[in-house]
Amino acid sequence: GDMVGDCVGSSADVFESVAAEIIGAMILGSTLATEAGMEDSVAIKFLLFPLVVHAMDIIVSSIGIAYVGGQSYAHANPMIQLQKGYRVALLLSIIGFYVITKCLLEDPTNPGSSFRFFLCGIVGMVCAYVIVLSTQYYTDYEYSPVQSIAEASTTGHGTNIIVGVSVGMKATLIPTITVAVSVLAAYHIGAST
Repeated sequence: GDMVGDCVGSSADVFESVAAEIIGAMILGSTLATEAGMEDSVAIKFLLFPLVVHAMDIIVSSIGIAYVGGQSYAHANPMIQLQKGYRVALLLSIIGFYVITKCLLEDPTNPGSSFRFFLCGIVGMVCAYVIVLSTQYYTDYEYSPVQSIAEASTTGHGTNIIVGVSVGMKATLIPTITVAVSVLAAYHIGAST
């Protein structure tokens, strides 16, 4: 019973976070469109953009999940199938995001703005993919960070803790730099619209 409650609570927390993100993006998009003096027909597209993107996310995620199949042998690496599903979802996201930005974020007074917004989205997708690869590297038993922690476990608790903490600290470098570079890149691309 306790585990079920934890799972339901976690799901509710994720739902609340995504809902708050969508609502915040809708408020921000409509406010900025209004402050920019856009016509109502254009401003409404900026308002609806977060809803349409997240609707696409549901479809793309479902297709990505469908591509994750079972392994034919017991000792197969499950990460291969998960990566396949993630790559399919990522490819479909890129295509869908291009169509959505072209349809909803093209400002008639600023030709090409939708493509720059699309590039901002691509920056975010690349950032997410780099973080996925970094996480896999630092948490998968096939790579040296996990192997070094396992090897340190053979010499005692103290060595295990020292190596584990040091690997954990190293694991934050790539995501931190990736997020910082992505935020700056997306800002500068978006500022050019």
